[in-house]
Amino acid sequence: MEAGSAGPRHEDAVRAAEALAQSNLRLEESNQSLSDLLGLVGHDLRNPLTVSLGFLSMTELELDDLEQTGVDVSGARAMLGRATEAAHRVESMLASVLEMSRIDYATLRGRGELLDVAETVRRAVTDLTISSAVEIGDLDGLRAVADASHLRQVLGNLLSNADKYGAAPITITGTTVGSTTRVVVADAGAGVPPDFLPRLFERFSRAERESEPGTGLGLHLARRLCRIMGGDLGYLPPEGDQGPRFVVSLAAG
Repeated sequence: MEAGSAGPRHEDAVRAAEALAQSNLRLEESNQSLSDLLGLVGHDLRNPLTVSLGFLSMTELELDDLEQTGVDVSGARAMLGRATEAAHRVESMLASVLEMSRIDYATLRGRGELLDVAETVRRAVTDLTISSAVEIGDLDGLRAVADASHLRQVLGNLLSNADKYGAAPITITGTTVGSTTRVVVADAGAGVPPDFLPRLFERFSRAERESEPGTGLGLHLARRLCRIMGGDLGYLPPEGDQGPRFVVSLAAG
């Protein structure tokens, strides 16, 4: 009885394994198709967006010339400013979505190298356009194993968040504890609402109080990039005289 029943069970297991293999193959093909589609859409959207930003910039120069002749261009300049801001917002959202798709479909790789943290932080701050000043602490001699491009993007996301939702001063400090280098981005704001903390790093997640436009991908993407580099990203709420802090942890090398 037992020997006779083993045959059907084995055949069922083989059929289940074959069905699972076929399902995985179809899923891989679907993922590849979606990845290709996202790449194509990103390329087709980025080109006209770049052209639009170029023409907006040229229009601003034309307005400068008209203003020098005495023409009142304040109304046109205000509308141009809003159009330019919207275009840059779309550009930022597109970049976040495409970067997220690259991570999801395993096309993004991190290059681990021993970085000068101070230099990487200075470049990240220089590359960023935000309204708040950023105070950089003493990072001399601090080293971390990371991908320079990924780390600058992580810091850019954290600084942009602090500028949008936090309060001055915004500071970047760092330290090495054992085999881990920690880079801390802090501000003097109220921090993340306690009820939102469980969803803080989820994709497309935004606190209800947020009025600034965004995709809800910034912190999710930042943490994923940190983990690709073999590190992590965490959050510490305000405590005592310290404001909210985002902590990037990386191997010290």
